Order: sequence, then C-alpha cells, then structure tokens
Amino acid sequence: MPRRIGNTIVPRNPVAQSATNRRAGVHERNRTSQRQQSRARVRELTEGWREELAFERESNID
Repeated sequence: MPRRIGNTIVPRNPVAQSATNRRAGVHERNRTSQRQQSRARVRELTEGWREELAFERESNID
C-alpha cells in the first residue's frame, strides 16, 4: 500500500522491506568480545606457569 510523504504518494520499496526483515537472526557475540574472552582464557591457563616451573626445579635438585 502506498504511503504519503507531504502531498506525494510514494509506493513501498519491496527491496527495502526485505532488508529490514533480514536483520533478525541468531544473537551471537561480536568478534571483539570473542577475542577478549579468548585472551582471558589464555591468561587463566598461563597464570601460574612460572610457579609450577620453580616447583619442578626444586623437586629435581634433591
């Protein structure tokens, strides 16, 4: 159905209508938050590696 802009009747653009419908979809985390999450995970995994190495060296000296 056409709509009015001022005194002019403007038909709907079917291409623009389908573009607004395409926006819906799966809600995923954006790439920035994915990178931050992976960096935090790496930090968690590598947090105590120096202490572990020192403990291994001390136990091998005996």
